[in-house]
Amino acid sequence: MDIWVAVAVAVGMALVGLIVGRAMEQGRQHRLKQGAGEEAKRIVREAERDIEARRKEAELEIKARTLQARTEFEQESRGRREEIQNFEKRLNQREEILDRKLEVMDRREREMAGREQELRARDQAVSKQEAHWTTLVEEAQRKLERVAGLTAEEAKAQLMQALEEEAKLHAVAHIKRIEDVANETGEERAKAIIGR
Repeated sequence: MDIWVAVAVAVGMALVGLIVGRAMEQGRQHRLKQGAGEEAKRIVREAERDIEARRKEAELEIKARTLQARTEFEQESRGRREEIQNFEKRLNQREEILDRKLEVMDRREREMAGREQELRARDQAVSKQEAHWTTLVEEAQRKLERVAGLTAEEAKAQLMQALEEEAKLHAVAHIKRIEDVANETGEERAKAIIGR
């Protein structure tokens, strides 16, 4: 009887030990699961914070690069605009210089045309004067022949000698004026050609 009691007690204690051990193991497993869940949550939170920080850092970098690119573009555009404005200014100055040169050339050409016309008029006047002198010489020659009883050759020789000095003076003075005008016109043309 005592043996069966002892066996029953032993079996009961063994069952109690198994039950207690199993309960303790389940508690330990539960605590491990809870700890793993908390660790996983912590890792997720840290990962989210890291992702957020990287996202903000990337946004800041993008903004900085965009600002830098915009600044460089504006500086380059401003430089290009200044270059274009300077080029247009130089071009306008050259056009003004060319316009002034053309105006001077037109004025000189008008002056030269006027002087050429004046020279032609003087040439015509000289031709008329020569014809007039020829007529006078012929008339004077005939008068000398009648008055002095000279031959035509003698009268012509005396008349020519008398009129030679006066004719020379008039001719030399007139030729000198024509040469002066021609030289001045030639210089103006040379300056106009060089100015081109």
